[in-house]
Amino acid sequence: MSSNDYEPSEEEAKKIRQLRESMADAANGDLTTCVDVTFENAELNKLSTQYNEMLSQLESQQAEIWSFAGGVRSTGDTVTGDSVTVDSATDRITAEFDDVTNRTEEQKERLRNVSDEADRLSASIEEIAAESAEVAERADEAAERGAEGRQAAEQAIEQTNEVKSISESTVTQITELQSEMEDVAETVDLISDIADQTNLLALNASIEAARAGDKGNGFGVVADEVKQLAGEAQQSADKIESVIDTVIEETEETVTEVQTANKSIEKSTQTVQEALAAFSDTVDYVEDINYSIQEISDATDQQAQSNSSVASEVDEVLDLSRAVNEQIESVEDATENQAQLAGQISSQMSGLQSDVTSLESSLETFAINDWGQRINDHCRSAGIDWRQCEGDSISFVMSDHMFTQATQPFLEYFTELTGIDVTYDIYPEEELFSQIEHQMRTDRSSFDGFLLGLWAASDYHESGWVKDLNQFWSNASLTDTSWYHLEDYPDNIIEKLSYGRNDLIALPVVIGSYGCVAYDRPTFEQLGLNEPTNFEELTHAAKVIDESDGVDRCGISSRGSADPVSTANWSTMFKSHGANWVDRRTGTATLNSPEGVESLERYADLLRSYGPADAAEANWYRANETFGKGDAGILYHSPATSGVLTAEQYNRTKWLPPLDGPHGETQAGVWTWSVGINQFAPNPEAAWLFLQWATSREMSLLLSTRQWEGHDSAGYARTNWIPDQQEYAQRGQASSWDDAFNQAVDSVPSDPPPVPLDLPQNMELMEVAAEAMNTTIRGNRTAQEALDSAASEMDRLLNSP
Repeated sequence: MSSNDYEPSEEEAKKIRQLRESMADAANGDLTTCVDVTFENAELNKLSTQYNEMLSQLESQQAEIWSFAGGVRSTGDTVTGDSVTVDSATDRITAEFDDVTNRTEEQKERLRNVSDEADRLSASIEEIAAESAEVAERADEAAERGAEGRQAAEQAIEQTNEVKSISESTVTQITELQSEMEDVAETVDLISDIADQTNLLALNASIEAARAGDKGNGFGVVADEVKQLAGEAQQSADKIESVIDTVIEETEETVTEVQTANKSIEKSTQTVQEALAAFSDTVDYVEDINYSIQEISDATDQQAQSNSSVASEVDEVLDLSRAVNEQIESVEDATENQAQLAGQISSQMSGLQSDVTSLESSLETFAINDWGQRINDHCRSAGIDWRQCEGDSISFVMSDHMFTQATQPFLEYFTELTGIDVTYDIYPEEELFSQIEHQMRTDRSSFDGFLLGLWAASDYHESGWVKDLNQFWSNASLTDTSWYHLEDYPDNIIEKLSYGRNDLIALPVVIGSYGCVAYDRPTFEQLGLNEPTNFEELTHAAKVIDESDGVDRCGISSRGSADPVSTANWSTMFKSHGANWVDRRTGTATLNSPEGVESLERYADLLRSYGPADAAEANWYRANETFGKGDAGILYHSPATSGVLTAEQYNRTKWLPPLDGPHGETQAGVWTWSVGINQFAPNPEAAWLFLQWATSREMSLLLSTRQWEGHDSAGYARTNWIPDQQEYAQRGQASSWDDAFNQAVDSVPSDPPPVPLDLPQNMELMEVAAEAMNTTIRGNRTAQEALDSAASEMDRLLNSP
């Protein structure tokens, strides 16, 4: 029979419907519904096989798209950051060029002023030179007249009046000369001031040239020349000033002598010899004056030449300044173009990032839909009626925990499966327990279930606030025990959730095993450190890291705040030292035993000496963040904290299981986040269906793997199943994480437990212990003093009615 004549049997028709349904699911975005059927018809069988291969390839390509989108986002973030950096640098460069331009304009203005001053100085010097020549001519005349006076000595008496007139004229001229010398002195002072200003200007020019780098070399050479000329001008001014001082001094003496001669002539009592001598002195003084004036004239000419040279250099500097300004304007234009280009790149990258964000959102929506259907399909395989509480509405009190964040996007799929509406009432983690206690005391039936912490739930259990889940577990209409697989959880964790009885008050979602060590591998390699195996080696490694000049990290990070759950890390060290919190036979506190004191001394010294500055305030998040951002070399904590680590730090980190105690004991602390049902829940059966759905195998696998960008692993509680899943091997935690986590879970003690979980006062007792730990870390008390005080307070709590 040919394929065209093929008529499927009823069984074959059913298989064809399955294939068509799977194709319809794929068309709607679900790539997981492969068909596991074999057809009698070869073509259909080939089609089925090829269809499954196509789905597998599409799923693989989807993973590649995730990787590509993440890479594009990372690159986009880098380019955007670079663009912002370029914009910032461009703004700074533009501002600096504006400043240089302003300085250049200011410099040009000052150079113009200097040029104008040099021109005025040149004119003044030329005027001085002309007046000096005139004075020299007058001095020559005085000398000639003095010679004539010597020749006419015999006629001195007859010519006394004439001599008197001449002497008076001489006095007048000398007085005028003295006045002119004072003008010359003022001019010289002006020259000196200009020389000083020119020298300062040259210094400023040299500074600007140095700032300009290679482009300012020519400007620097000119500045040096200006500085040299200013020095020469200053030297000439000093010389002129010295000559003027001498001339003024001699002029004053001459005035005195002439006045004396004039008085002598008026008396008409001097002899011809005295008159001749007086005339001879006058001639000598006039010749000296003539010589000094000649020197002034020569110096003035030289200064005029120097000043002309300065003016010429100033003009050249002005030309250079204009050229520099033009270059600056050109660079500013280029910088502006660069800024525009960077802005365009930034805009384009913003658009690309927007596209990537849209792609990631689409992929996330696709992944959520994929997983939502996958979880519901898994739940439909349970032998119960999921819609038996259809129409009910339930609410859960939750913290802002990774379990809450992971399950919230899927609540609509629970409603699709069951017909039950569910809402979360979410609080910050540090407020969760107080909110639960408040509602249980004021409006206890306002919610159906809650997120429970292992330590706090001890008090809830004792107070009768939480239901024993065994009543639902044993109800076959509500529970398919073979489908749920309670054996996936560690026995010691289930045992602890019974609090020493046969109750089961919650189902685990995340286990936190304390006492593990995470360390930064490059830091250990750089400092040549070995992996610590005990607390002495841990202290040594923390000390080396903290005191190293080559590593910018503190030694160790862990919890140190006074919050009772912050004792989780110290409690591991406490138990590993062989200490116990309470003697259950006598009902007395024993935490101040030598072993307990030794453990707190070691823990407090680690954080106080080698921890971060805020070690005494570090809660769960802060302790993890210190290591997660690369500020500490070691983290003493739980592998469940890995969600706080940056991707870079996560890849640098290796985890170690709990360390050996001083006597070879190895114990781990434990904290379990779980979900339970309110004893006074309005809809307890609907809440139980939600607990099974939210902690099912597929939901647990989703919670323990990284499935899409921004979806972080929160750890897991099904320790006997999750590690064996192929998907976890591909998208789960690092191997050292798994090894440390599983060894820690196996090291959690049962009798007695790490903290007094079996006592109703557990949280109150650990609150007292936390205060003792915190005050010791702060250095306010010794470990012995703090634990003695804590033991006394614990005894009071243990014996109170």
